[in-house]
Amino acid sequence: MKKPLFTALMISLSSVAAATENAGQWYVNPTLGYQLSTGDRNLDDDVVYGIGAEYQYNETWGTELKYLQGSMNADVTGSNNADMKHLILEGMYYLNSSATDKFSPYLAAGLGHATYDYDLTSDQEETTALFGPGFRYKFDDRWSSKVDLRFVHAFDDNLTDGLLTFAVSYALGSTKAKKPFVAAPVIGDDDNDGVNNTKDQCANTPKGVSVDPTGCALDSDGDGVTDNKDQCPDTIKGTKVDGNGCAVKSVHIETIRLDVTFATNSDQLTDNFTAEIEKAAQFMRKFPAVTAAIEGHADNSGNAELNKKLSQRRAEAVVSVLVNEFGIDAQRLSPKGYGEERPTASNDTPSGRQENRRVEAVFEAKVIK
Repeated sequence: MKKPLFTALMISLSSVAAATENAGQWYVNPTLGYQLSTGDRNLDDDVVYGIGAEYQYNETWGTELKYLQGSMNADVTGSNNADMKHLILEGMYYLNSSATDKFSPYLAAGLGHATYDYDLTSDQEETTALFGPGFRYKFDDRWSSKVDLRFVHAFDDNLTDGLLTFAVSYALGSTKAKKPFVAAPVIGDDDNDGVNNTKDQCANTPKGVSVDPTGCALDSDGDGVTDNKDQCPDTIKGTKVDGNGCAVKSVHIETIRLDVTFATNSDQLTDNFTAEIEKAAQFMRKFPAVTAAIEGHADNSGNAELNKKLSQRRAEAVVSVLVNEFGIDAQRLSPKGYGEERPTASNDTPSGRQENRRVEAVFEAKVIK
């Protein structure tokens, strides 16, 4: 029974390696341990050492073929010492689910073949079963350590020993993560998007673009621009967007005429200005993102160049009141004098010329529509 078991162990390991070539990770495990022998064996507890060859198929399963040996002293001095040799094949089930974890506990179980070569009596061979916990601790991609505790049951003599081992593990070959499986192209799928031609409603999808079950490029935020072209992928539903999938921004302009008057050929405000300028101030407080162009205008009396300079000073006078009396940030205001360039009434009558001598606040804000 012993030789067939040894042969079966070797065949099992060879089969594992052949069936899983390039699918997992190999480790070599130099091992040092301590065996606690049962009292009926008449041997002291002693140090064992050896080496293991381990193959980890994936994040959950692994297999190790391990060889241990040691010189066991008899529990009575000068009595029957023994050299022990033990060949073991174990399967391991890892309890965590991530290959990136440094600490990886597992449960193990397996079969073995042990030989005790006694000094005074005949050799003893045993078929063993092993089970118990262990863990691996990774230092980096190559180096790790293993600690194992096993109960070792010998069927032939119905004895159970304890075995504690420590191994330093070195990963062989590539330690890089395996490339994910890529499905073969669907037969009759001309654009290779994974949707058969008979169901593909978008037959010429560019290579690499994610598609829905109809073969059309995905539009995750439902803005009408497919994900592969969408530069703003989280647009709120219903928002008007441009060709890049980003919200359209337009400029909204509102003008308030300020009914303020000035002394002739002067930039000094007359007494009626406060209530009018306050209208502009209230509007700017209500909409803090708004900026305003304060525009000064004049009639066509006198020199055009002088009128333009005068209208500029009048616009600046209104800005000064907004800043100093109503606390509006000067950065939000820009005075501009247009002189007689933009009349709103005829300059042929006194009333028309009076209307053209005006100051307007033109408010501007970028808003999403």
